[in-house]
Amino acid sequence: MTTFTDTELRSFLEKIPLFSSIPYNQLRGISKLFEPVSVKKGEIICKQGEQGDTMFIIKSGSVGVYVAQEGNEIFVAYLHRGDFFGELSLLTGKARSATIKIILDANLYKLKRQDFEQLLHKNPDIGLNLSRLYAHRFAESTQQALNEPLPTFFAMTATHPGLGKSYFLYNLAYQLSNEADKKVLLIELKIKDKNKISNYGLERAHCPEPELIKNFFKKYDKVLEQAWSSHPSGFMAFLLPSIHDRQYWEEFDINIPEIMELLRKHFHIILFNIPVNFGVLGNRVLSLCDNVLILLKNTPDALSEIKEKIATISSKCNGISNNIKMGVSHLAGNTGIPRDKIKCELNLPETPAIWVHKTASAIFGNIDVKKCFPIQGPRAVAREIGRMRVGLALGAGAARGWAHLGILKVFEEQGIHIDMIAGTSMGAVVGTIYAGTASVDITKKLTIDQFPTKLQAQRKLFDYTIPIQGIIRGQKILKMVRNALKNADFLDLMIPAYVVAVDINSGEEILFEKGNVSKAVRASISIPGIFNPVNLNGRWLVDGGLLNPVPADVLIQKGADIVIAVCIEQKSDQKAQQKVQRPTIIGVLSKTANIVHSHATSDFAKKADIVLYPEVNSYAWDDFHKGNELMRIGMETCRQNIDEIKWLIAEKNKQKKLNSEAR
Repeated sequence: MTTFTDTELRSFLEKIPLFSSIPYNQLRGISKLFEPVSVKKGEIICKQGEQGDTMFIIKSGSVGVYVAQEGNEIFVAYLHRGDFFGELSLLTGKARSATIKIILDANLYKLKRQDFEQLLHKNPDIGLNLSRLYAHRFAESTQQALNEPLPTFFAMTATHPGLGKSYFLYNLAYQLSNEADKKVLLIELKIKDKNKISNYGLERAHCPEPELIKNFFKKYDKVLEQAWSSHPSGFMAFLLPSIHDRQYWEEFDINIPEIMELLRKHFHIILFNIPVNFGVLGNRVLSLCDNVLILLKNTPDALSEIKEKIATISSKCNGISNNIKMGVSHLAGNTGIPRDKIKCELNLPETPAIWVHKTASAIFGNIDVKKCFPIQGPRAVAREIGRMRVGLALGAGAARGWAHLGILKVFEEQGIHIDMIAGTSMGAVVGTIYAGTASVDITKKLTIDQFPTKLQAQRKLFDYTIPIQGIIRGQKILKMVRNALKNADFLDLMIPAYVVAVDINSGEEILFEKGNVSKAVRASISIPGIFNPVNLNGRWLVDGGLLNPVPADVLIQKGADIVIAVCIEQKSDQKAQQKVQRPTIIGVLSKTANIVHSHATSDFAKKADIVLYPEVNSYAWDDFHKGNELMRIGMETCRQNIDEIKWLIAEKNKQKKLNSEAR
């Protein structure tokens, strides 16, 4: 059992507002009522709905407050050193009103019901302090309610040396500081080559908080004060000195939860560089961090060793695999393993991204200060951690969907980088080809420029057939997409992309994110009656726009923090009046699909943060030869809304920063 001295407890209690009214000489008797308790990260100390007969005061560490709401567990707030919880059950006799989970290994003081009642009876001022604290806590909870707990501590390790772990971490810290505007600290637990670290442009800096040293390491305070560095972008680094003193390392091991809690007050994100062999302190940090990042060696000879390493790390993280994220390095070996095979062999929940490419910056260990596009490696992870990923939902609309390229063109001009794309029907065509090229100019050459006249568009896109399942076979469009993407798999795309189709037999929405891209796109464009349906993976698939004409919800599901939707199909009251003509069979079918899409579009578009409506209603579904005109309309629409889009992105990031600072 953990023990604390009587003097230590009295000194602690007199600094807590709840007991500040009690004279110091009386605290000696009161301190005997408290029982010390130590609890590990992840444990539940109180459960909502259970009867409670104890309250707790936090001496060190932190806890999270959660409440059940409509079947979901909602995070409400963090509680830290000096905060208390569980007293409501003692005051009211009712069940616990919230669940308390340990966020960081905590030392608590426990007070039983009868002892609490005795305290209130002898010290009425405690009741007054309670009412004031409740008012303050209520004000904070109304601001923080429904926010997810923000991960702060990230441990980074690798399965093997020589994979570019330090390069990845320093670039991650730079991107989080520079682009996500986060206060970042990188902690090096073990430094083999200080000259290598100097390549990252760090300069000597002062410790941001004297408490971090003086409260724990008085013997080595001068050495530790000199271990701080900073980068011009704003992130800081702490290079842990390798001191040959057992007591020094024991103090770190004992006090690391309290040190981490102090760090949380000064930084939004703390990154730990864990040695490949972990070490004693590395093991401790792994068990305390919110998330663990693992850099994998993706060569065939390393698979069995990687499996063992992941199992070891998982056990140190209390078996919570959801907190572990993996990426691969291309710095080791000449023959890699396909990432889908890595996922299968290691039984991973998602396919690992490439975190370290074989670039000069990675080989020589430098920070890449350019905001390169497509977004990859450390920058992609930084945008995910910083919660600033932008998703673009491209809607259905046949030839009118060329306007999507105009939207993308303005985004390129304005430096608005897209992290992921979801497309339906024509939106899937434009979205996936752009995802494969990461260039509007190249996408345009592969698509719009191929159809300068109506005759050429019809010859290259429409392969009419006997109308048994559809009027158009769709093989020519399949060939166009396949050639543009070089028959790519979804993993080959430079930008993550998702394609929506519908199972015509079950009426189920089908989401494609793996396998052959062109086949998925061909399924997504299959407007019933016009295109033959596609038999893929044992399903007969048709136009995704029947159920999801603007897949903004797909992007939310995949973790986009800002969603921009482009709606081509609009309701009839928004359309320009057109000359009434006797429709052809194919015209009837296309207009029917348009009506279905347009009536569902508004409901799906509501899920986006901002929606763009290019004025393309005067164009026919088969005006594929008018791509330049449609693209210009998309550009005009985007330029008219670009200030609002930039404001939205800035405001969202600003709000996330405020939420981080409000913790």
